[in-house]
Amino acid sequence: MVPTSPTARTTNTALTTCATTKLADVDEETAKRAIFITGMVSLFSEQFYFWQGGVLPTDHWERFRKDLCDFVMLPTVQPQVVANIGRGSYPIDFKHELIRCGVKVE
Repeated sequence: MVPTSPTARTTNTALTTCATTKLADVDEETAKRAIFITGMVSLFSEQFYFWQGGVLPTDHWERFRKDLCDFVMLPTVQPQVVANIGRGSYPIDFKHELIRCGVKVE
């Protein structure tokens, strides 16, 4: 069943993003941060694939790439990105781009 209310969708996204099935394990701040991080990384991955597909010029991608690297290396962001890499959440070529940014894969 697909949740219809914004609250249900947000709760489900937070649970999935935080890799848990128990809402009690996720405080509101952590859930909001996880959802924001997921959205930002998705935006950067879209730009990455636009660039790979020839839609986005290299000079534009290089600006996005700098912002991507700055973002994923933030102390509040990197642990979730590392966990997502470990869960196989990103395609291999985008995973390699994250590693090029300096994300350490365990």
